[in-house]
Amino acid sequence: MTSGPNCFKCQHFAISWQPSMPYACKLLGFKSKALPAIEVLRIDGRVCQGFTPKPVAGLAKKISFLA
Repeated sequence: MTSGPNCFKCQHFAISWQPSMPYACKLLGFKSKALPAIEVLRIDGRVCQGFTPKPVAGLAKKISFLA
């Protein structure tokens, strides 16, 4: 069994200020009690197709330094 995407590593993931719906997906435009990837899997039956990894912090600096 393959695991789904990790919302905490997705650039579309956000934490909302609403205590009853603490997690949000900016790409799909919804808030939920559970992590968005879990909600997508529960509703759609497939793993989240919108996952985009967050950029690696400091990588651009390292690349420009090496150039």
